[in-house]
Amino acid sequence: MSYKQRQALYFLLAALIIAGCTWLWFTYMEKRWIALPQQSDAAHENQMLAATRLLTAHQHVVGNVSTLAEASLGSLADGTLILAENGGIVTPEQSKQLLNWVKRGNTLIIRPRWSGRVHQLACGVQENSSPAADKKNANAFDADPISSRLGVELVSMMRRPKVPAPEPYEAPPPKAAKLPPCLAQFTLPNAGYALQLDIDRVALASTEHSASPLFGDEHQEAVRVFAEGKGHIAAVANNYFDNDHLAAYDHAELLLSLAALNPNAKHVLIIQHLDMPAWYQALWWYFEYGIISLGCGVLLLFWTAVRRFGPILPEPNLERRSLIEHIDASGRWLWKIPGGRNILITAARVSINKTLSRKAPALLRMLPEEQAAHLSQVCKLSNADIELALHRPASEYPIHFTRQIQILQQLRKHYER
Repeated sequence: MSYKQRQALYFLLAALIIAGCTWLWFTYMEKRWIALPQQSDAAHENQMLAATRLLTAHQHVVGNVSTLAEASLGSLADGTLILAENGGIVTPEQSKQLLNWVKRGNTLIIRPRWSGRVHQLACGVQENSSPAADKKNANAFDADPISSRLGVELVSMMRRPKVPAPEPYEAPPPKAAKLPPCLAQFTLPNAGYALQLDIDRVALASTEHSASPLFGDEHQEAVRVFAEGKGHIAAVANNYFDNDHLAAYDHAELLLSLAALNPNAKHVLIIQHLDMPAWYQALWWYFEYGIISLGCGVLLLFWTAVRRFGPILPEPNLERRSLIEHIDASGRWLWKIPGGRNILITAARVSINKTLSRKAPALLRMLPEEQAAHLSQVCKLSNADIELALHRPASEYPIHFTRQIQILQQLRKHYER
């Protein structure tokens, strides 16, 4: 290689090195603006911050409340209420107050409760599901009175690509790696264009008893607007108005359009979070009849336990229980057999005569009339009672027989003292 050839090669290498350094400088050393996704603390704490600022920019007075329980439903200002993150959980009393507020001409935006059903959709074309499955899940959201009233619920979506059937002897088309976005076309009344809304994972579906909406999207899968008195209830498939979805497609214009359904009232109240009921309220909602049955059972057990009143009697002496039972059985047996009553009263008279022979032997030598008169004066008893106890036969009536035995016992106790 000659000197000129080596010199030309050196110049070429130097030119390549300078060009490479220049490219590296302008590629890695030049200052550029790079967009990095970042969420502010305010947006992290308030998922409806973008919707709040959008409505405020369009002359709406916006209020934010954490849960529905914190809102004064009895004194709500006229306008629009957004209830899109409560999972459809509304108490019967709250739903009654909200419906009365809507009937005055206001707008309520809700997201119905999940039903647990799955629909297979071809991006807006709904396949017919079995009526048995619909009927089975018709009562899947009894804790959502408003959605039950409207007959609307949320269903999950299983998407399949819209691919035409292959011709005979033709190979099927290759499976798409990623399905295109599924968009619903929603045209407002008196509007000349349609809004595009995302229904990629969840959609609205009708229950067994579904009300007819005033208007909605073409397949009623994204938005349904119902009339309620002078106002409106808008059921949406997704919360299109949070920070993650408001900027997509035409979700922002949908929010402004729904807020303008009541043009005379500019107040908008946004409910931020799920309003969970207390544990006892949830038990009553889901197990009302079971709780009533359990309460009745407890009351019956209580009544069975306290049907006898008064102090508890002491336990009898186990050593004498057999003797008492024997005496009671012997008395019952003597009362029933012929002549048994005379045996009982004779035994009682023999006992009083033994006592009189020890304490007052003179009484045994008296005539029956004199004896009865003396005992009547001493023991403060009538002559007839003493005559009945000492000399008359045993009575056939239990009350009279008992009276005879009582008089004999009183006489014996008097002289034993």
